[in-house]
Amino acid sequence: MAKSVIEKQPKMIWEEYHTLDINQKIDSISFSPDGKLLACGENVTEYPSKPTSIHIWNVESNTKIKTLTLDVNSSRIRAVTFSPDGKCVLGCTFGSAYILDVTSGNVKQKLILERDGTIKCATYSPDGNYVVSGSTHGKGHIWDVKSGTTIRTLEVGYRTDLHSVAYSPNGKYVVSGYGEYVSTGHEYRDNTVRIWDVESGIAIKTLNGHTKEVSSVAYSPDGKYVVSGSSDGAVRIWDIASGKEKHKLDGKSGVNTVAYSPDGKYVVAGSGNKINIWNIKTGKVQQMMKESTSSIAFSQDGIYIASTCISGTWENCVHPFKIRLWKMKNSNILRKYLRDTEGWNGMREQDTRLMSPEEQEEFLKWHPDNIMSNLSDSVRERWALDVPKESKSADVLGNVTPFIDRTCKRIGKLYQKYEHDVEKLKIVHGKVNELFKDIRSDKRLNMNTRKSLSKRSVRSLSMPNSTTKKLKHGANSF
Repeated sequence: MAKSVIEKQPKMIWEEYHTLDINQKIDSISFSPDGKLLACGENVTEYPSKPTSIHIWNVESNTKIKTLTLDVNSSRIRAVTFSPDGKCVLGCTFGSAYILDVTSGNVKQKLILERDGTIKCATYSPDGNYVVSGSTHGKGHIWDVKSGTTIRTLEVGYRTDLHSVAYSPNGKYVVSGYGEYVSTGHEYRDNTVRIWDVESGIAIKTLNGHTKEVSSVAYSPDGKYVVSGSSDGAVRIWDIASGKEKHKLDGKSGVNTVAYSPDGKYVVAGSGNKINIWNIKTGKVQQMMKESTSSIAFSQDGIYIASTCISGTWENCVHPFKIRLWKMKNSNILRKYLRDTEGWNGMREQDTRLMSPEEQEEFLKWHPDNIMSNLSDSVRERWALDVPKESKSADVLGNVTPFIDRTCKRIGKLYQKYEHDVEKLKIVHGKVNELFKDIRSDKRLNMNTRKSLSKRSVRSLSMPNSTTKKLKHGANSF
């Protein structure tokens, strides 16, 4: 009889957290740099007399804290994004983009597109001094935020829709995704991804492969790759240096929006009926959420994912007129580690805030905050199983010592990892002391056995001399 094979399912990394009840169609969303706030640009095309607004929500408390109203003849915020310092929010409506102060709600700057169609997309440069926008005429414009003037125009030479733009992490390049333009006597089917040099305004790379409009583009955090999503159902990852396609991820349905995770290990893609989170290393879907979406955003620490239902396909929405938030499992300890241990204040070149499920499980198991709750309980459990009350000292050493050795070697790695952080070393050292204090005080062990076990434990830790010196003051030795 043939054995049934059960395919191992990927571990879910993000779980549903909140649903923000907006009570209005939302076309675009953006997290503040600290991940505490979410900006939502509304679509009120069905209510032309209603003013257009950007709503600011507190992510943790699930409450709307501010509404920024634009006193303009427009019914739709096509794009919204926070400034890199989090003090302003950019909202785009047809031929203009407005920069509003988050605290006061006042308009600080207007970026007015006098011709070249409607602004469909826009985003800040990493330093916050510039904004790049894309229009329905296929032109990209780079704006000086301080003066409100256009300093560069990115032109392909013919009319086509420019659906998405993004700055490279170093601010030197812009990636753009194009679509199709069809009218009487004119038909342009571009469907390309272009890389532009910001200083010269010249397209230095044209990436071909999509067969339909490119709806969304994004840079990887290290700036080496670009991801593009298209109505043809494909999510493509491009190597910028070579200009070649590195991965093609087939989502089976037209893609409306894409985003890179802050550590570059995952790509999230939203379509008309689902959201796929792709593991780039394996090329497989790590997690899938059934939801129609037009806009997706990652918080900069990777803890949250937000999505909004796509306009016009509300029958496919699990929560129409609402924004769904997903939160990373075990994110509280991950966030505490990143801020307390690494001094987290935004994106870092080497970033561990997002890990594979296996890495995350291992990280949480050996994190200093969990040593006593996980490690010590595990040791005590083994102690109870391997050392029955009638055991002799020799049996204790024979049964438990190998396990203690392995445990200490792992702890030794923690010492090396936190060697630069004296306070964290003291925490780890203190908790390990508590663990072995319990073992050494076991009444079943004679004095010689206790000493032998203690010495073996210390040797197994393999602490560098520099670490030992740092611990000499402020922590007890074994």
